[in-house]
Amino acid sequence: MRTNRPGRFGRYLGSSLALCAFLANLSPAGAELVTWGFSGKIDLVSDRDNVLDGAVTVDSPFSGRFTFETTTPDSNPANPGVGEYSGAIFGVSGRVGTLSFSALAGPSGQVFIRDHPPGIGSGDGFAASAPVGLLGDTASFVVSVGDSTGAAITSIAIPTDLLDLDLFDTSGFRIELAPDGASFSGVLTELVVIPEPATLILLLLGSVGITRRTQ
Repeated sequence: MRTNRPGRFGRYLGSSLALCAFLANLSPAGAELVTWGFSGKIDLVSDRDNVLDGAVTVDSPFSGRFTFETTTPDSNPANPGVGEYSGAIFGVSGRVGTLSFSALAGPSGQVFIRDHPPGIGSGDGFAASAPVGLLGDTASFVVSVGDSTGAAITSIAIPTDLLDLDLFDTSGFRIELAPDGASFSGVLTELVVIPEPATLILLLLGSVGITRRTQ
C-alpha cells in the first residue's frame, strides 16, 4: 500500500515558512527593519600603540551592514532640521582588513539626519552610529554621508528608501577603539539595500516555483 508522503519541494516549503515565522518573531513588535550594506577602502589609520598590529592599513578594504528600525521615534522632535533617532540600530557587522566587528546585543546607537536647505547651516547629512565589539574591546562605529549643497535630503524622517550615494559629496566609515585610541576611517564606494532574511527566503521560494513550472 502506497502512503502519501510530502515531496522534496513540500518539505522545503514547510521548513522555509517555519523559518520565516521564526525570523519574524525575532524582530521587535511593530518594527520595520531596514538593512543597508556598505563597502569602501581605508584611507587613514591611527595606531601609535600598535593595537591593530598591522591588521588594518591604508587601502585595506572594508565592508559590512547595519540594520535600523524605521519606526523609531525622534528623540528630539523640537529641534528643527535635525532628526535624532536613539536606539534605532538593531545590528551591525562587517570586516575591515583582517578584522571582523559586530554590534553589541540589543537595540543601540543612533540614526542622525540633518536637512538644511541650500545656504542654511552646514548642509545635509546622515549618520548611523553604534558600539561594536572589535579585538575583544568596545569600539565606536560610524557610517555617514554629507552634502554641502543642502539638496540631497528633503526630510528629517528616518529613511525607508536607500540614500543615493551619488547625491552626496562626502562619505565616511570610521571605527575608534577606546580607551586604546586606535582608529581607522575610509570613504564609501557603495551603499546598497540588503533584503531581510525572511524576504530572501520568499524570493527564493518564488524562484523555486518558477523553476518547477518551467520543468
